[in-house]
Amino acid sequence: ILGTIERERREITNIQKQAAEKARQARLLGMPIALPALLADLERYFTERAYLPPHSALTLALWTINTWVFDVFDTTPYLLFESPVPQAGKTTVLRLLEAVTDEPRQATAASEAALFRMIEAYTPTLLIDEAETLAGKTDRAEAIRAIANVGYKRGAEVPRCVGEGVDQSVKWFKVYCPKVFAAIGGLRGALLDRCIVISMVKRPAGMKLKPVKEKQLRRVAEPLRERLEAYALQKRESLAELDEQAPDEGYWPILADREAELWEPLLNHARLAEPETEARTLEAALALSGRKQAIQADDVQHVLARELLDVLEGWKPADFAPGDLIENLADSEAWGARLAEKHEAKAKAAAIGRFICTLRLESRQRTRQGTRYQTMEAVQKLRACLPEKTATSATSATEAGKSTTYGVADDSPTLQPKQINAATRNSLVAVQTGPVAESGNASATLKPRINGGVVADVAVSAGAGEGYWGEL
Repeated sequence: ILGTIERERREITNIQKQAAEKARQARLLGMPIALPALLADLERYFTERAYLPPHSALTLALWTINTWVFDVFDTTPYLLFESPVPQAGKTTVLRLLEAVTDEPRQATAASEAALFRMIEAYTPTLLIDEAETLAGKTDRAEAIRAIANVGYKRGAEVPRCVGEGVDQSVKWFKVYCPKVFAAIGGLRGALLDRCIVISMVKRPAGMKLKPVKEKQLRRVAEPLRERLEAYALQKRESLAELDEQAPDEGYWPILADREAELWEPLLNHARLAEPETEARTLEAALALSGRKQAIQADDVQHVLARELLDVLEGWKPADFAPGDLIENLADSEAWGARLAEKHEAKAKAAAIGRFICTLRLESRQRTRQGTRYQTMEAVQKLRACLPEKTATSATSATEAGKSTTYGVADDSPTLQPKQINAATRNSLVAVQTGPVAESGNASATLKPRINGGVVADVAVSAGAGEGYWGEL
Protein backbone atom coordinates (compact mmCIF):
# COMPACT_ATOMS: atom_id res chain seq x y z
CA ILE A 1 0.00 0.00 0.00
CA LEU A 2 2.81 2.42 0.88
CA GLY A 3 4.46 1.73 -2.49
CA THR A 4 1.24 2.46 -4.36
CA ILE A 5 0.75 5.72 -2.45
CA GLU A 6 4.32 6.82 -3.17
CA ARG A 7 3.93 6.01 -6.87
CA GLU A 8 0.70 7.96 -7.09
CA ARG A 9 2.29 10.87 -5.25
CA ARG A 10 5.13 10.99 -7.79
CA GLU A 11 2.68 10.88 -10.69
CA ILE A 12 0.68 13.78 -9.23
CA THR A 13 3.88 15.74 -8.66
CA ASN A 14 4.97 15.16 -12.27
CA ILE A 15 1.59 16.25 -13.60
CA GLN A 16 1.77 19.43 -11.51
CA LYS A 17 5.29 20.16 -12.77
CA GLN A 18 4.23 19.64 -16.39
CA ALA A 19 1.23 21.93 -15.93
CA ALA A 20 3.41 24.59 -14.31
CA GLU A 21 5.93 24.36 -17.14
CA LYS A 22 3.22 24.71 -19.78
CA ALA A 23 1.85 27.76 -17.98
CA ARG A 24 5.34 29.24 -17.76
CA GLN A 25 6.03 28.72 -21.46
CA ALA A 26 2.64 30.20 -22.36
CA ARG A 27 3.51 33.27 -20.30
CA LEU A 28 6.92 33.57 -22.04
CA LEU A 29 5.29 33.23 -25.47
CA GLY A 30 3.00 36.13 -24.61
CA MET A 31 5.73 38.31 -23.11
CA PRO A 32 6.50 41.39 -25.29
CA ILE A 33 10.14 41.28 -26.39
CA ALA A 34 11.92 44.31 -27.83
CA LEU A 35 15.19 42.89 -29.17
CA PRO A 36 17.06 46.26 -29.35
CA ALA A 37 16.20 46.91 -25.70
CA LEU A 38 17.29 43.39 -24.70
CA LEU A 39 20.61 43.83 -26.49
CA ALA A 40 21.14 47.23 -24.88
CA ASP A 41 20.49 45.76 -21.41
CA LEU A 42 22.91 42.90 -22.07
CA GLU A 43 25.59 45.30 -23.29
CA ARG A 44 25.12 47.37 -20.15
CA TYR A 45 25.27 44.21 -18.03
CA PHE A 46 28.72 43.36 -19.42
CA THR A 47 30.24 46.86 -19.61
CA GLU A 48 29.27 47.75 -16.05
CA ARG A 49 31.07 44.69 -14.66
CA ALA A 50 34.06 44.05 -16.94
CA TYR A 51 36.66 46.18 -18.70
CA LEU A 52 36.20 45.27 -22.35
CA PRO A 53 37.82 46.29 -25.65
CA PRO A 54 35.74 47.94 -28.40
CA HIS A 55 33.08 45.79 -30.10
CA SER A 56 33.18 43.23 -27.28
CA ALA A 57 30.02 44.19 -25.38
CA LEU A 58 27.78 43.90 -28.44
CA THR A 59 29.50 40.65 -29.46
CA LEU A 60 28.96 39.18 -25.99
CA ALA A 61 25.32 40.28 -25.98
CA LEU A 62 24.63 38.62 -29.34
CA TRP A 63 26.62 35.53 -28.42
CA THR A 64 24.65 35.20 -25.19
CA ILE A 65 21.38 35.39 -27.11
CA ASN A 66 22.65 32.80 -29.56
CA THR A 67 23.31 30.23 -26.80
CA TRP A 68 19.55 30.03 -26.26
CA VAL A 69 18.77 29.16 -29.88
CA PHE A 70 22.12 28.09 -31.42
CA ASP A 71 20.71 24.78 -32.67
CA VAL A 72 18.75 26.69 -35.35
CA PHE A 73 21.99 27.36 -37.23
CA ASP A 74 24.52 25.09 -38.94
CA THR A 75 27.41 26.54 -36.93
CA THR A 76 27.97 28.28 -33.62
CA PRO A 77 31.05 30.43 -32.94
CA TYR A 78 33.33 29.84 -29.98
CA LEU A 79 34.57 32.70 -27.81
CA LEU A 80 38.21 33.05 -26.79
CA PHE A 81 39.28 35.50 -24.08
CA GLU A 82 43.04 35.86 -24.20
CA SER A 83 45.58 38.02 -22.39
CA PRO A 84 49.36 38.10 -22.10
CA VAL A 85 49.23 38.01 -18.28
CA PRO A 86 46.90 36.78 -15.52
CA GLN A 87 44.28 38.97 -13.82
CA ALA A 88 43.08 40.69 -16.98
CA GLY A 89 39.40 39.96 -16.38
CA LYS A 90 38.99 36.72 -18.33
CA THR A 91 37.53 34.72 -15.44
CA THR A 92 35.26 37.63 -14.55
CA VAL A 93 33.70 37.58 -18.03
CA LEU A 94 33.25 33.82 -17.78
CA ARG A 95 31.29 34.37 -14.56
CA LEU A 96 29.16 36.99 -16.26
CA LEU A 97 28.44 34.62 -19.13
CA GLU A 98 27.65 31.77 -16.76
CA ALA A 99 24.88 33.88 -15.20
CA VAL A 100 23.03 34.62 -18.47
CA THR A 101 23.80 31.88 -21.01
CA ASP A 102 21.64 28.80 -21.53
CA GLU A 103 22.67 25.64 -19.61
CA PRO A 104 26.12 26.89 -18.55
CA ARG A 105 28.59 24.24 -17.40
CA GLN A 106 32.10 24.75 -16.05
CA ALA A 107 34.42 22.34 -17.89
CA THR A 108 37.87 23.56 -16.84
CA ALA A 109 38.87 20.32 -15.11
CA ALA A 110 36.61 17.97 -17.08
CA SER A 111 38.17 14.88 -18.56
CA GLU A 112 37.58 13.95 -22.17
CA ALA A 113 35.09 11.25 -21.14
CA ALA A 114 33.17 13.66 -18.93
CA LEU A 115 33.18 16.36 -21.61
CA PHE A 116 31.48 14.47 -24.44
CA ARG A 117 29.01 12.87 -22.02
CA MET A 118 28.20 16.31 -20.61
CA ILE A 119 27.52 17.69 -24.10
CA GLU A 120 25.36 14.68 -25.00
CA ALA A 121 23.30 14.97 -21.82
CA TYR A 122 22.78 18.74 -21.48
CA THR A 123 23.70 20.44 -24.80
CA PRO A 124 25.33 23.07 -22.58
CA THR A 125 27.24 26.30 -22.94
CA LEU A 126 30.72 25.05 -21.98
CA LEU A 127 32.97 27.44 -20.03
CA ILE A 128 36.64 26.39 -20.09
CA ASP A 129 39.03 28.51 -18.03
CA GLU A 130 42.81 28.08 -18.12
CA ALA A 131 42.46 26.73 -21.65
CA GLU A 132 46.16 27.28 -22.34
CA THR A 133 46.58 23.69 -21.11
CA LEU A 134 44.85 22.53 -24.31
CA ALA A 135 47.93 23.60 -26.27
CA GLY A 136 49.91 20.75 -24.70
CA LYS A 137 50.58 17.30 -26.10
CA THR A 138 48.93 15.29 -23.34
CA ASP A 139 46.32 12.69 -24.24
CA ARG A 140 43.64 14.79 -22.51
CA ALA A 141 44.58 17.98 -24.37
CA GLU A 142 44.63 16.24 -27.76
CA ALA A 143 41.32 14.49 -27.11
CA ILE A 144 39.54 17.66 -26.00
CA ARG A 145 40.97 19.56 -28.97
CA ALA A 146 39.57 16.88 -31.26
CA ILE A 147 36.11 17.33 -29.72
CA ALA A 148 36.30 21.13 -29.90
CA ASN A 149 37.61 21.19 -33.46
CA VAL A 150 34.45 19.56 -34.83
CA GLY A 151 31.95 20.70 -32.20
CA TYR A 152 31.16 24.08 -33.75
CA LYS A 153 29.11 22.45 -36.54
CA ARG A 154 25.58 21.10 -36.18
CA GLY A 155 25.45 17.31 -36.31
CA ALA A 156 29.09 16.92 -35.23
CA GLU A 157 29.72 13.63 -33.44
CA VAL A 158 32.71 11.73 -32.06
CA PRO A 159 32.94 7.93 -31.72
CA ARG A 160 33.88 6.51 -28.32
CA CYS A 161 33.94 3.01 -26.85
CA VAL A 162 31.44 2.36 -24.06
CA GLY A 163 31.07 -0.65 -21.81
CA GLU A 164 33.72 -3.02 -20.55
CA GLY A 165 35.45 -6.10 -21.84
CA VAL A 166 33.51 -8.13 -24.37
CA ASP A 167 30.49 -5.86 -23.88
CA GLN A 168 32.28 -2.87 -25.36
CA SER A 169 30.64 -1.12 -28.28
CA VAL A 170 31.15 2.07 -30.25
CA LYS A 171 28.76 4.94 -29.59
CA TRP A 172 28.61 8.25 -31.41
CA PHE A 173 28.30 11.25 -29.08
CA LYS A 174 26.98 14.64 -30.17
CA VAL A 175 29.45 17.46 -29.46
CA TYR A 176 27.73 20.48 -31.06
CA CYS A 177 27.33 23.30 -28.52
CA PRO A 178 28.62 26.81 -27.70
CA LYS A 179 32.01 26.89 -26.01
CA VAL A 180 34.02 29.63 -24.29
CA PHE A 181 37.77 29.49 -23.69
CA ALA A 182 39.89 31.73 -21.48
CA ALA A 183 43.63 31.35 -21.98
CA ILE A 184 46.79 33.22 -21.04
CA GLY A 185 48.66 33.64 -24.32
CA GLY A 186 45.63 32.56 -26.36
CA LEU A 187 45.19 29.47 -28.53
CA ARG A 188 46.65 28.38 -31.85
CA GLY A 189 45.80 26.35 -34.93
CA ALA A 190 42.40 24.95 -35.78
CA LEU A 191 40.86 25.77 -32.40
CA LEU A 192 41.78 29.44 -32.71
CA ASP A 193 40.28 29.45 -36.20
CA ARG A 194 36.88 28.53 -34.75
CA CYS A 195 36.87 31.35 -32.19
CA ILE A 196 35.87 34.97 -32.02
CA VAL A 197 38.87 36.41 -30.18
CA ILE A 198 38.60 39.09 -27.51
CA SER A 199 41.95 40.35 -26.20
CA MET A 200 41.70 41.42 -22.56
CA VAL A 201 43.93 43.76 -20.54
CA LYS A 202 43.86 44.88 -16.94
CA ARG A 203 41.47 47.69 -16.15
CA PRO A 204 43.04 51.09 -15.42
CA ALA A 205 43.85 51.94 -11.84
CA GLY A 206 41.01 53.74 -10.13
CA MET A 207 38.34 52.53 -12.55
CA LYS A 208 35.22 51.37 -10.70
CA LEU A 209 33.11 48.45 -11.89
CA LYS A 210 30.08 46.80 -10.37
CA PRO A 211 30.79 43.70 -8.27
CA VAL A 212 30.30 40.19 -9.63
CA LYS A 213 29.34 38.42 -6.43
CA GLU A 214 27.06 35.47 -7.01
CA LYS A 215 24.07 36.86 -5.09
CA GLN A 216 24.17 40.22 -6.91
CA LEU A 217 24.68 38.59 -10.30
CA ARG A 218 21.75 36.27 -9.76
CA ARG A 219 19.49 39.18 -8.91
CA VAL A 220 20.42 41.01 -12.13
CA ALA A 221 20.61 37.93 -14.34
CA GLU A 222 17.27 36.28 -13.53
CA PRO A 223 15.06 38.82 -15.37
CA LEU A 224 17.54 38.81 -18.27
CA ARG A 225 17.38 35.03 -18.51
CA GLU A 226 13.60 35.14 -18.60
CA ARG A 227 13.64 37.63 -21.48
CA LEU A 228 16.29 35.56 -23.30
CA GLU A 229 14.21 32.40 -23.03
CA ALA A 230 11.12 34.29 -24.23
CA TYR A 231 13.08 35.58 -27.23
CA ALA A 232 14.24 32.05 -28.10
CA LEU A 233 10.70 30.68 -27.91
CA GLN A 234 9.18 33.50 -29.95
CA LYS A 235 11.85 34.03 -32.61
CA ARG A 236 13.08 30.50 -33.31
CA GLU A 237 10.98 30.10 -36.45
CA SER A 238 11.83 33.61 -37.70
CA LEU A 239 15.54 32.91 -37.28
CA ALA A 240 15.26 29.55 -39.06
CA GLU A 241 13.38 31.18 -41.94
CA LEU A 242 15.88 34.04 -42.15
CA ASP A 243 18.77 31.58 -42.28
CA GLU A 244 17.02 29.35 -44.83
CA GLN A 245 16.25 32.23 -47.19
CA ALA A 246 19.81 33.58 -47.25
CA PRO A 247 21.24 33.88 -50.78
CA ASP A 248 24.13 31.61 -51.78
CA GLU A 249 26.66 34.37 -51.12
CA GLY A 250 24.99 35.18 -47.79
CA TYR A 251 23.45 38.42 -46.64
CA TRP A 252 26.93 39.75 -45.87
CA PRO A 253 29.22 38.76 -48.78
CA ILE A 254 32.04 40.86 -47.32
CA LEU A 255 32.46 37.97 -44.86
CA ALA A 256 33.88 34.79 -46.32
CA ASP A 257 34.84 31.24 -45.41
CA ARG A 258 35.35 30.55 -41.70
CA GLU A 259 34.51 34.09 -40.56
CA ALA A 260 31.17 33.90 -42.37
CA GLU A 261 30.42 30.60 -40.58
CA LEU A 262 31.21 32.16 -37.21
CA TRP A 263 29.53 35.54 -37.55
CA GLU A 264 26.40 34.80 -39.59
CA PRO A 265 24.42 33.39 -36.62
CA LEU A 266 25.12 36.57 -34.62
CA LEU A 267 24.35 38.78 -37.61
CA ASN A 268 21.02 37.01 -38.07
CA HIS A 269 20.02 38.08 -34.56
CA ALA A 270 21.21 41.61 -35.29
CA ARG A 271 19.21 41.60 -38.54
CA LEU A 272 16.05 40.91 -36.56
CA ALA A 273 16.79 43.86 -34.29
CA GLU A 274 17.28 46.97 -36.43
CA PRO A 275 19.57 48.29 -39.22
CA GLU A 276 21.81 50.15 -36.78
CA THR A 277 22.45 46.99 -34.74
CA GLU A 278 23.20 45.03 -37.89
CA ALA A 279 25.64 47.73 -38.98
CA ARG A 280 27.42 47.73 -35.62
CA THR A 281 27.62 43.93 -35.66
CA LEU A 282 29.13 43.87 -39.14
CA GLU A 283 31.68 46.45 -38.02
CA ALA A 284 32.51 44.29 -35.01
CA ALA A 285 32.88 41.22 -37.27
CA LEU A 286 35.35 43.00 -39.52
CA ALA A 287 37.37 44.44 -36.68
CA LEU A 288 37.64 41.29 -34.56
CA SER A 289 38.24 39.06 -37.60
CA GLY A 290 41.07 41.32 -38.69
CA ARG A 291 42.68 41.15 -35.28
CA LYS A 292 42.41 37.37 -35.29
CA GLN A 293 44.09 37.28 -38.67
CA ALA A 294 46.97 39.26 -37.22
CA ILE A 295 47.27 36.65 -34.45
CA GLN A 296 47.23 33.83 -36.96
CA ALA A 297 49.87 35.59 -39.06
CA ASP A 298 52.22 35.39 -36.07
CA ASP A 299 51.89 31.60 -35.96
CA VAL A 300 55.26 29.93 -36.50
CA GLN A 301 54.16 28.01 -39.59
CA HIS A 302 52.81 31.18 -41.21
CA VAL A 303 56.00 33.07 -40.40
CA LEU A 304 58.18 30.30 -41.81
CA ALA A 305 56.12 30.25 -45.01
CA ARG A 306 56.30 34.03 -45.35
CA GLU A 307 60.09 34.11 -44.87
CA LEU A 308 60.57 31.28 -47.36
CA LEU A 309 58.43 33.15 -49.89
CA ASP A 310 60.48 36.32 -49.40
CA VAL A 311 63.66 34.40 -50.17
CA LEU A 312 62.27 32.57 -53.21
CA GLU A 313 60.77 35.73 -54.72
CA GLY A 314 64.33 37.06 -54.94
CA TRP A 315 65.81 33.74 -56.09
CA LYS A 316 67.12 34.08 -59.65
CA PRO A 317 67.81 30.44 -60.67
CA ALA A 318 64.86 28.52 -62.16
CA ASP A 319 65.21 25.74 -59.59
CA PHE A 320 66.67 25.13 -56.16
CA ALA A 321 67.53 22.49 -53.60
CA PRO A 322 66.77 23.02 -49.91
CA GLY A 323 70.47 23.27 -49.13
CA ASP A 324 70.83 26.18 -51.57
CA LEU A 325 68.59 28.33 -49.31
CA ILE A 326 70.46 27.86 -46.04
CA GLU A 327 72.49 31.06 -46.20
CA ASN A 328 69.51 33.24 -47.21
CA LEU A 329 67.09 31.75 -44.68
CA ALA A 330 69.64 31.96 -41.86
CA ASP A 331 69.27 35.75 -41.99
CA SER A 332 65.50 35.49 -41.31
CA GLU A 333 64.12 35.59 -37.80
CA ALA A 334 62.08 32.36 -37.57
CA TRP A 335 64.21 30.31 -39.96
CA GLY A 336 67.37 31.71 -38.38
CA ALA A 337 66.30 30.42 -34.96
CA ARG A 338 65.31 27.04 -36.36
CA LEU A 339 68.49 26.55 -38.38
CA ALA A 340 70.70 27.70 -35.49
CA GLU A 341 69.59 24.57 -33.62
CA LYS A 342 71.21 22.43 -36.35
CA HIS A 343 74.99 22.12 -36.32
CA GLU A 344 75.56 20.53 -39.71
CA ALA A 345 74.63 21.78 -43.17
CA LYS A 346 72.98 18.45 -43.95
CA ALA A 347 70.66 18.77 -40.92
CA LYS A 348 69.79 22.36 -41.89
CA ALA A 349 68.96 21.33 -45.45
CA ALA A 350 66.80 18.48 -44.11
CA ALA A 351 64.83 20.93 -41.92
CA ILE A 352 64.14 23.16 -44.92
CA GLY A 353 63.30 20.13 -47.06
CA ARG A 354 60.74 18.83 -44.56
CA PHE A 355 58.92 22.15 -44.65
CA ILE A 356 58.97 22.30 -48.45
CA CYS A 357 57.57 18.75 -48.61
CA THR A 358 54.34 20.04 -47.01
CA LEU A 359 53.77 22.19 -50.12
CA ARG A 360 53.38 19.02 -52.26
CA LEU A 361 55.22 20.51 -55.23
CA GLU A 362 54.75 18.56 -58.46
CA SER A 363 58.09 19.73 -59.86
CA ARG A 364 60.05 17.69 -57.30
CA GLN A 365 62.94 15.86 -58.95
CA ARG A 366 65.26 13.56 -57.08
CA THR A 367 68.91 13.68 -58.14
CA ARG A 368 72.08 12.16 -56.76
CA GLN A 369 72.89 15.53 -55.19
CA GLY A 370 69.45 15.86 -53.57
CA THR A 371 65.88 16.88 -54.38
CA ARG A 372 65.31 19.96 -56.54
CA TYR A 373 62.18 22.08 -57.08
CA GLN A 374 61.06 24.65 -59.62
CA THR A 375 61.26 28.13 -58.11
CA MET A 376 58.16 29.49 -59.83
CA GLU A 377 55.92 26.64 -58.63
CA ALA A 378 57.13 27.05 -55.07
CA VAL A 379 56.48 30.81 -55.19
CA GLN A 380 52.98 30.28 -56.59
CA LYS A 381 52.12 27.64 -53.97
CA LEU A 382 53.37 29.82 -51.11
CA ARG A 383 51.43 32.81 -52.44
CA ALA A 384 48.31 30.67 -52.53
CA CYS A 385 48.89 29.67 -48.91
CA LEU A 386 49.49 33.29 -47.91
CA PRO A 387 47.00 35.30 -50.01
CA GLU A 388 47.38 39.00 -50.44
CA LYS A 389 45.25 41.17 -48.18
CA THR A 390 42.13 42.66 -49.70
CA ALA A 391 39.74 45.27 -48.34
CA THR A 392 36.71 43.16 -49.26
CA SER A 393 37.47 40.17 -47.09
CA ALA A 394 36.76 40.27 -43.38
CA THR A 395 39.62 37.91 -42.71
CA SER A 396 42.17 39.96 -44.62
CA ALA A 397 40.97 43.54 -44.44
CA THR A 398 44.08 44.87 -42.76
CA GLU A 399 44.05 48.19 -44.54
CA ALA A 400 40.37 49.02 -44.24
CA GLY A 401 40.83 51.64 -41.55
CA LYS A 402 41.78 52.26 -37.94
CA SER A 403 39.93 51.72 -34.70
CA THR A 404 40.59 52.57 -31.08
CA THR A 405 41.34 49.93 -28.48
CA TYR A 406 41.41 50.90 -24.81
CA GLY A 407 41.67 54.52 -25.89
CA VAL A 408 44.77 53.94 -28.04
CA ALA A 409 44.64 54.00 -31.84
CA ASP A 410 45.71 50.78 -33.51
CA ASP A 411 45.64 49.27 -36.98
CA SER A 412 42.66 46.98 -36.45
CA PRO A 413 40.53 46.77 -39.60
CA THR A 414 37.09 48.35 -39.64
CA LEU A 415 34.72 49.82 -42.12
CA GLN A 416 33.73 53.40 -41.51
CA PRO A 417 30.33 53.44 -39.77
CA LYS A 418 28.68 55.53 -42.49
CA GLN A 419 29.78 53.01 -45.13
CA ILE A 420 28.50 50.08 -43.10
CA ASN A 421 25.20 51.73 -42.30
CA ALA A 422 24.49 52.50 -45.95
CA ALA A 423 25.45 49.02 -47.09
CA THR A 424 23.49 47.35 -44.33
CA ARG A 425 20.34 49.39 -44.82
CA ASN A 426 20.46 48.56 -48.53
CA SER A 427 20.78 44.88 -47.66
CA LEU A 428 17.62 45.04 -45.57
CA VAL A 429 15.61 45.55 -48.75
CA ALA A 430 14.34 42.30 -50.25
CA VAL A 431 17.24 40.49 -51.91
CA GLN A 432 17.23 40.88 -55.68
CA THR A 433 18.78 38.14 -57.76
CA GLY A 434 20.04 40.20 -60.65
CA PRO A 435 18.83 39.09 -64.07
CA VAL A 436 16.32 36.64 -62.61
CA ALA A 437 14.54 39.33 -60.62
CA GLU A 438 14.65 41.82 -63.47
CA SER A 439 13.40 39.56 -66.23
CA GLY A 440 11.07 37.41 -64.15
CA ASN A 441 12.13 34.43 -66.26
CA ALA A 442 14.24 32.14 -64.12
CA SER A 443 14.54 29.48 -66.79
CA ALA A 444 16.15 31.95 -69.15
CA THR A 445 18.86 33.00 -66.72
CA LEU A 446 19.62 30.15 -64.37
CA LYS A 447 21.10 27.61 -66.81
CA PRO A 448 24.48 26.44 -65.47
CA ARG A 449 27.34 27.30 -67.78
CA ILE A 450 30.74 25.77 -68.44
CA ASN A 451 33.27 28.00 -70.20
CA GLY A 452 30.45 30.01 -71.73
CA GLY A 453 28.41 27.00 -72.91
CA VAL A 454 25.18 25.79 -71.38
CA VAL A 455 25.62 22.44 -69.60
CA ALA A 456 22.76 20.82 -71.53
CA ASP A 457 24.32 21.87 -74.84
CA VAL A 458 27.69 20.43 -73.81
CA ALA A 459 26.04 17.13 -72.89
CA VAL A 460 24.20 16.91 -76.22
CA SER A 461 27.31 17.63 -78.27
CA ALA A 462 29.32 14.91 -76.50
CA GLY A 463 30.01 12.03 -78.86
CA ALA A 464 28.54 8.59 -78.31
CA GLY A 465 30.60 5.81 -76.80
CA GLU A 466 33.89 7.22 -75.56
CA GLY A 467 32.66 10.75 -74.75
CA TYR A 468 35.14 13.57 -74.37
CA TRP A 469 37.51 11.67 -72.11
CA GLY A 470 38.12 8.34 -73.78
CA GLU A 471 41.21 7.64 -71.70
CA LEU A 472 39.14 7.50 -68.51
